[in-house]
Amino acid sequence: MTFLEASAWLDQRANLERRMDPAAWTSIKLERVERLCELLGRPQDHGRTVHIAGSKGKGSTAALVAATLTAAGHRTGLYTSPHLVHLRERLQIDGEPIDEATFARLVGERLVPAEAAYNAEGHGDELSFFDLLTALALVWFAEAQVDWIVLETGLGGRLDATNVCRPVVCAITTLSLEHTQFLGATIAEIAAEKAGIIKPGVPIVSACPQPAAAEEVLRATAAERGSRLIWASGVRGVRGGELVGGTRAHEGQRVTIEWDGQPLELTLPLLGAHQVGNAAVARTVLALTNAADGRAAVDRVAVVRGFQGVRWPGRLQIIDHRPWLVLDGAHTPDAAHALRAALERFPHERRWLVVAGARDKNIAGLLRALTPGAAGLIVCGIPGNQRALAAEDLAAAAR
Repeated sequence: MTFLEASAWLDQRANLERRMDPAAWTSIKLERVERLCELLGRPQDHGRTVHIAGSKGKGSTAALVAATLTAAGHRTGLYTSPHLVHLRERLQIDGEPIDEATFARLVGERLVPAEAAYNAEGHGDELSFFDLLTALALVWFAEAQVDWIVLETGLGGRLDATNVCRPVVCAITTLSLEHTQFLGATIAEIAAEKAGIIKPGVPIVSACPQPAAAEEVLRATAAERGSRLIWASGVRGVRGGELVGGTRAHEGQRVTIEWDGQPLELTLPLLGAHQVGNAAVARTVLALTNAADGRAAVDRVAVVRGFQGVRWPGRLQIIDHRPWLVLDGAHTPDAAHALRAALERFPHERRWLVVAGARDKNIAGLLRALTPGAAGLIVCGIPGNQRALAAEDLAAAAR
C-alpha cells in the first residue's frame, strides 16, 4: 500500500464534521474505539500520556508541552488536529511528522486488518476517519517506544476517540461556545463534554479564569472523580506582551515563567495575550509531569528551549513584513476577539481582512469581533471544502 492509497482508504471512512449531522454525534459510543484498540494490542497503554481538551488554545498548549518534553531529552509523540497542509502533520515524534512509508505500512498492516476484524464481529457502529487515525497515532507511538504522548482531543472530550487513553495528567484550556450543534448550546453543557476527559484520581489542569458556569462543572466533575483540580498559573506577559524582534526567527512576545521558584524571562514565539494563558496551562502540566515521571522530567533549561523553540503554524503566523501578512485560524467569536486584540498591537496604518469560513460556524459573531477598526474586508470561498460558506453568503453576512 502506498501513502496515497492509505490516505484514500482513510478518506472513505465516515467523517463526523463533514457530515455535519448532530444525530450521528448522539449515537457515538466510545466502546467502538476501545474495541479497535483491543484488536491492535492496546497501544494506548504504552508511554505516559498528557490529554488536552478545550475550546481555544488546546493545540498551542499541546505543542508547548511536547516541545518542552522533547527539549528535556524525552522521546515525545504529539497528536493534533486538524492539519494545515498535509495529513501527516497530525502525527509527530520529537517535532517530525510521520513519514509516508511508515504511515502507509501501519495503515496496510495494522489498521486494515483491525477494521476488518472489528466489522466481522458485527458491531453496529462503523469506525470513523478520526477513530482510525487516532488508533494509527497510538500504534505508531507504541511501536516507536516514545516516553511521553501528548494528545489533543478532536471534538469535545467525553466521546472523542482520544479519550481511550490512560493519562497521567489532563488539561482543559479556555472554554467558550463552539460546535454547539454537537456539544450543547450552553457553556455548562460544553464544559460537561470537555470534562469527560477527567479520569478518577488523575490531576486536571484548567485554564484560569474560566466562565463561571464552566468552572462550576469542572469543580463538580473533579470532586466526583477524586481528581485534583489545579488552576493554571506561573506565566505572565512582560511589558504588555508586545511584539519583539525584527526577523521571523526571533519574533515573539516576552513572558516570565516561574519554574522551581525562580523566574525565567524568555521570548515566546506564539503571539497574542491569549497565548500567555495557554503557556500557563502548559507550564502547570509540565510541572506535574515531573511528579508523574518519578524523576525530573523537565528542568529549567528544557523549559527555555521548549518554549522558545515551539513552532505552531497558522496561529498569528507572520508570513511577511512589507506589508505585514499574518495568518490565523480563529473560528469562534471569542477567538476572533483575541485575534483582533493581537493584531491591534502590530505597527500598521491600515488593516485589511481576508476572510473565509465554514457554514457551521458563527459567522456573524466572527465578523462582529474582527471587523472593528479594519479598513476593508475581502471575502472568499474555499474550493473543494464541503463545509465552506460561499463568498456571496459571507459578503451578505458582512453587510
